[in-house]
Amino acid sequence: MTAEQIATRDAELSVLTGSLGYLFNRPEPREVFTQFIEGLLAELSRKNGWTLSQRAGHVTADRMQWLLNGSVWDADRLRDAVCDYVAQHQGDADASLVIDDTQAQKKGTRSVGGPSSTAD
Repeated sequence: MTAEQIATRDAELSVLTGSLGYLFNRPEPREVFTQFIEGLLAELSRKNGWTLSQRAGHVTADRMQWLLNGSVWDADRLRDAVCDYVAQHQGDADASLVIDDTQAQKKGTRSVGGPSSTAD
């Protein structure tokens, strides 16, 4: 990525995470939410509470864990807001979104998300 592409991506990410601040009742979880999303999009070999926390400059993983396990926010509202954002900014009327949280690398040519085969 070029510096210009990174700056554009960072600006778009700031707009997106900033627009979702209403989901949180305090400023602290808003800040950690932004750091969490940035960490998920970062090039880290492993993405867990510790690595995301280290990337954000936290001494422990407590703040990331609190965001996911203790802070008050509505996951359904977050899902709906992200869906609206994607449809408005990234979407195509004929597209489908497939989310696979298994984190398992796809191997077959017939699996959703798997490598495509050019030979039959």
